[in-house]
Amino acid sequence: MKPLLALFAALVLAFAPTRSAHATSTLQFDGEGYSVDLEIGDDERPVISTVRIGQPGDKDYRPVPRQQVRVKEFDTQRKRLELHYTATDQAPGIPSFTLVMTATEATLTLEGRRIVSKASWEM
Repeated sequence: MKPLLALFAALVLAFAPTRSAHATSTLQFDGEGYSVDLEIGDDERPVISTVRIGQPGDKDYRPVPRQQVRVKEFDTQRKRLELHYTATDQAPGIPSFTLVMTATEATLTLEGRRIVSKASWEM
């Protein structure tokens, strides 16, 4: 019985459909109590899959509705990101914001404020 089970397991593994693994990593902005966490999926090219924000006084990050996020530019080679979020009733308490990252600097603009921090592209 064991040899038959081993043969069956080998056949299943040999003919199982294979899929390439899609690694994920994160980019993060931190400044003046605000944090923006971007989860990056890496298929054929890096894509922002999830955006979460933490504001002063928040215990946890809050998810930003993906349909309200517009990525104007995302280039990991040139280290350039421009992301816009438009506030919606689906996520009360999360204001509209823009996040711009260059190779060395990250700027979060929200509620009339411009918060500058160092950029880190270690993904």
